[in-house]
Amino acid sequence: MDGTGAGNINRVGFHYYPDNLHYTEKDLLAWLPELQNLNAGWLVVHAHPRRAIPEYFLRSLISANIQPIIHVDMELGTPIPPAEMMPILDAYAHWGVKNLVFFERPNCISSWPNSSWAQQDLVDRFLDRWLPLANTALQHGLTPILPPLEPGGNFWDTIFLRTTLQGLEK
Repeated sequence: MDGTGAGNINRVGFHYYPDNLHYTEKDLLAWLPELQNLNAGWLVVHAHPRRAIPEYFLRSLISANIQPIIHVDMELGTPIPPAEMMPILDAYAHWGVKNLVFFERPNCISSWPNSSWAQQDLVDRFLDRWLPLANTALQHGLTPILPPLEPGGNFWDTIFLRTTLQGLEK
């Protein structure tokens, strides 16, 4: 298996801590053997949009044939311009990362500033924020993944997904 994900299809994956605070060498020494014992194929790790996850942490996962999926924690109300993300995305690609997720549960009112939620065309506004980041990731050889949706959510998840996919087709 090459760590690209192709050989990891039938392997289980996990979500790491729901924050970006557990990337020390001590954390790696504690969790990497556990992930290997569980035959993990992928691991979702949360990242700050302006600070990369340490290289040794990501390279250690990849060397163990565990593909990190970087979930970049950023607010829908104030997304970071794609140009500001370029150095971090370039580093991730250089270190062997393949997949990125931008944002979190865009179908929930808690993910948006109050004034933004009440406006029309929520999915279009989400795509206006997500697509530039996704295109920047693609330019760096990374695969952007749509963020998770809240089942049900304040905006029904299946309708949000369908409308998002229709918007991507356009």
